[in-house]
Formats: sequence, C-alpha cells, structure tokens
Amino acid sequence: AQIEPFLQQLPREIAHIHISDNHGETDEHLGLGYGKIDWQQFARKVKATGFSGTVLTESVFNVEETVQKLQTLFV
Repeated sequence: AQIEPFLQQLPREIAHIHISDNHGETDEHLGLGYGKIDWQQFARKVKATGFSGTVLTESVFNVEETVQKLQTLFV
C-alpha cells in the first residue's frame, strides 16, 4: 500500500489522511468496502502510529455509508 512507507517513516508528520476505495488500477473514489483495500488492516496500522489527525473521505459514491464506516474504524 502507498501509505505504509509514510506510516513507517513519518508517522508524526501526518496531519490528515484522504481516503477512498479502489480496485488497484485507478483512483476510482469508491466508497469504503467497494474496492480491494483492507480497511480493517489500514485502520489498525494508522492507529498503531498514534495518529490523531483528521481522516477525510474522497469517495464520490456511497458517501454516507463511508462516513459511518470511518466512524467505526477510527474510534
């Protein structure tokens, strides 16, 4: 995943994260759970860094559902 090097090397420099799901080919801006990203694993890795910034959705589809999923992943 593209975020892993940032989480490992610069965890205290990350102020906010922009997220959306995809199938790994293009930036599809899908709602969480509609692509291939393992969001449970992503959230565990982010929380393990002590991240306390903002997580923003860039999803164009299923926005309300995505916001609800983000709330459960990052509490």
